Amino acid sequence: MRVILKTIVIFTIILMPIAVFAALQMNIIPPYTVAVYDATIQKLYANQPKNKRLEYFSAAFLGEPYLNGALGEGVEGEFDQSPLYRSDAFDCMTYVSTVLALLHAHNAQEFKEMIKKINYQSGFVSYQNRNHFTSIDWNPNNEKQGFIKDITMGLHDQNNQSVAQINSTYINKKAWYAQKTLASIKLLSPITPEKQQQLLLRLQGLSREMSNQYSHLAYVPLTVLFNKQGQPNVFVFDQIPSGSIIEIVRSNWKKDGTDLDVSHLGFALRTKDGLVYREASSIENKVIDIPLAEYLRGYLNTPTVEGINIQLVL
Repeated sequence: MRVILKTIVIFTIILMPIAVFAALQMNIIPPYTVAVYDATIQKLYANQPKNKRLEYFSAAFLGEPYLNGALGEGVEGEFDQSPLYRSDAFDCMTYVSTVLALLHAHNAQEFKEMIKKINYQSGFVSYQNRNHFTSIDWNPNNEKQGFIKDITMGLHDQNNQSVAQINSTYINKKAWYAQKTLASIKLLSPITPEKQQQLLLRLQGLSREMSNQYSHLAYVPLTVLFNKQGQPNVFVFDQIPSGSIIEIVRSNWKKDGTDLDVSHLGFALRTKDGLVYREASSIENKVIDIPLAEYLRGYLNTPTVEGINIQLVL
């Protein structure tokens, strides 16, 4: 009987889905050298133009690889020791944050402080202080500091009536923290299984410090941006300022234990090739330019995607 039971247990482990098995393991991240990132940033500032700085800084990373969860709290981080800033890989939010920090700083030293202000409440570095949620953390904290401004309600039709609507989403921060697994923890060196479990309990325990919150986010519906034949509404697209941040707004979209309302963000830029979306793409696995209308048209048959929010970079 014991042999049979042992065989069943082993067989069950073998058949365990890969995603579930991965959740049982802590991530050991590759070592990194901040000096390499510093050298890149210093070079960017040394060569920066007087005008069109956003276009310059955002273009500097075209072709760099996509990396989900690219940034963390650095080598001193408790739960995520990914670098505080980097220049070699990005996800969508860390790409936008990095470009925004470069734009609002004047040299490499200022950049290091600016990236903290953009990614953390009050610039205080800790996992629980990080702006994890775009609509209720990242947007309002950076609007408050004067880095961005929501102009979505200002887009209008030919009768000068606003075309924007409001998407309301209940974001359950408590559940988001409570469902964390070992896979959420990223360290530079291994620790014992006992310490892993202690660390996981501390991470999940942060849920007790959190408050759930409603997000009320303005968006321009896809049904306004495109007609029934899928052709872009040029009158509305022409009102999108070059250099603004475009956020993809969703409803009824559950992820990581809660409903979320923003799934992606990048820059709208007017180039010689027209209005493009400059983004860290998880599909292309790198930072790319793609025509904005073409990119958004791809969401027309995605039920949870409602439209776009537009943040003007100040």
